[in-house]
Amino acid sequence: MEKSNIDKEEIDNISYSTYLQSLKVGSKDNCLLATAMILISLYAKGLIDKDSECLILNEVKTEINELITIEIHLESAHHYNDIVNATHHPSHYNIGSIEVIDYLAFTNLTRDFCSGSIIKYLSRYKHKGEAIKDLKKALWYTEYLIKQLY
Repeated sequence: MEKSNIDKEEIDNISYSTYLQSLKVGSKDNCLLATAMILISLYAKGLIDKDSECLILNEVKTEINELITIEIHLESAHHYNDIVNATHHPSHYNIGSIEVIDYLAFTNLTRDFCSGSIIKYLSRYKHKGEAIKDLKKALWYTEYLIKQLY
């Protein structure tokens, strides 16, 4: 049997490209989304050197803020403040004595969890009917990772 000439990186790129196309967002949205998702994926895989981590996460934050701006213009923002309040420490995250995010930090799982959450919220923000809320959640996890670097 002949060995395939396609390496793992090429497969990752093909899969990633197909995944982004499946999200069905507009061209400007797609560019912003692609940038944020590629950067957070590189960060999650540990492919960003320590000196560049904060710079990369701040770029992800910038891309998410731009997506939020686009969504605010696209949908009625009459409930915008409710969305912001619901994304930062909602009551159902504090049932025990600590938040899950604090436990994850204690067990050194924050990077993977937050990176996965960012990707999750960016992937579905156009599909649940709560775009700004999901983008705000992605932003919160990005800002949390930035704070962990200091």
